[in-house]
Order: sequence, then structure tokens, then C-alpha cells
Amino acid sequence: MTNPRSERSDATAQGRIEFIIVGPKGDPEKEARESDDKRAAAKAKEQEEADAKAAEELKKEKEAAEAKAKENEAEAAEKKKAAEEAKKNLEENGKLAIEELHSSTTQSSKWNAQWAGKNVGLKSKKGFYNHKDEKGKDFWITTVFPNHDVYEVDSLTLKKIEHDCCTKETLDGVTISFFYNETWHDYKDGNVVPTGQMPSDDVDRERVIKFNPPLKASMVKVFNARKDRSSLDAQGRLDFTVLGPVEKNQKAKAPEDAKKAILDLSSKTKQSSGWSAEWDGAKAVALDSTTGFYNTKEEEKKDFWIKTMFPEA
Repeated sequence: MTNPRSERSDATAQGRIEFIIVGPKGDPEKEARESDDKRAAAKAKEQEEADAKAAEELKKEKEAAEAKAKENEAEAAEKKKAAEEAKKNLEENGKLAIEELHSSTTQSSKWNAQWAGKNVGLKSKKGFYNHKDEKGKDFWITTVFPNHDVYEVDSLTLKKIEHDCCTKETLDGVTISFFYNETWHDYKDGNVVPTGQMPSDDVDRERVIKFNPPLKASMVKVFNARKDRSSLDAQGRLDFTVLGPVEKNQKAKAPEDAKKAILDLSSKTKQSSGWSAEWDGAKAVALDSTTGFYNTKEEEKKDFWIKTMFPEA
């Protein structure tokens, strides 16, 4: 009980006092102890439930991890098996597109006829070699698989030519495009693929570019920019390891509105030489002609060219 000064009449605080009570009704210390015990029991139960929940979640996580590990193990085993089967299939059925399947090739230029066509394969004593007028320029070579059928292309193999002029020269990088579903596609988004060739490579050292996954293609074009080789000359030997065919003819189709330049549009032509007037000019070389183009006897051992001039739009 408190008596403030403002609540009495004199400076002296004086009087008599008593409280009327009923009880006692309990033991305060005992009640406090029981209350503390209840709180402690509730907290212990809460912690027990939390521990049980955490243990259950940990168990589920462990089971999930074990299941994922088994799944990954099964997937890895399946991939390994597939890779082994693919390797075995390639070893048993893989063919060299040029050497064994006689695929045709075209290239941006050639030193002469001996440095092109079937002579560009890995076992050839020649190879591909750009023309002297094309030294220092970009170079490309396209391989067309038989009948324009689609093959599964496992890899590209490159070698140097055997001629002693070029044993130290290298093709450092190439870009690769392939024809499938009537469309040309860029391998590796058109980025340069390093060949791995070194000046010290022996002429029979094979450098392999593995396609993973294999390409599906009826034609493959290998492009070598001048900056991606060591010299002015673009030279070497190459071939593709393929399986198939896996799909039939996929020849490039002309657009529906395409026209024949000479027959339909009357384009003019000019050629390096003609046997006679009947073997020269647009009418002579057109597809419906009974003659064609034919070089003169004096030009038999020389390179030949024919130029077609399209009409102005």
C-alpha cells in the first residue's frame, strides 16, 4: 500500500491497518514449479516432434539421393552400353565416304584435275590443292554422298599431302556445314573447329574431328579461311567415316519459282575456246542442244572455263 503526500492532511503519515483474507489457497512456489515443468515438457515435446520431422526429411532426402544415384548409374551403364555398341557398329560397318563409297567431291579451285575428285582421299598420293591463281584465298571442298542418300557421319579425318613442298604446312581450323532435310546447317554454329595439325606432323599423321552426336547428312562442306592455315596454299587429304545410308535421297531442290538461266531466261555464255561455232555460245551449250561446249584441239591440255551472263533484271 502506498500513501502519496497529496493524499493526506498532515506531514505525518500515521494510522492503523489490517487486511481481511481467506486462505491460503495454494503453494505459490509449488505452482511456479509446476508451471515451469509444464513449459519444459511442452518445449521438450516440440523439440522431439521437430527432431522427428527433421529425421523423416533426412530419411526421404537420403532415399531420394540413393534412388537418383541408382538412376544415374543405370543411365551411365545404358550410355556406356550404347557407346560400346555404336563403336562396335562403326568398326564393323563404318566406311570411308570417298575411298570406299566413292562419294564425289567439288572444290573452290584445284591445281589441276589430278588434285581433285577421287584423288582427295586419305590413301591418295595427291590430295586437294588450290589453284595458283587462288593462292591466299579462302578454300572449300564439298563431299556428296552416293545418290544424295543420308548417312550418319561419325568423323572427319585430315592428313597432309605427301609432296615435299608442303610437309610443314598446316590447316589450323575449318568450319563445317552439312545438308539435311533440304537445308544447310552449320556445325558448332559456324565456329572454327581446330584441326590439331602441327608442322611436325608426319604426312601420314591423321587428325580426327569427331562429331558428337554424329551428323545426319547427304553432303558435307569443309571451309578453310586463309587466316586458318599456315600458308597461301590450301592442301591436304580428307575423308569422312560414315554409316548407312540411314535415309534415302535428299538432293537439294530448286525453289518452285526457279528458272533455267540459258533455256528460260536466254542468258548468254562465253567460253575459253570452242571446237567450232556449233560448239560455242548459249544455243550450243543449252540442255536441249544436240551439241554442247567443246574445247579446241589446241586447248586440249589446258584448263577450260565457261561463263554465263544472266540478263539484267
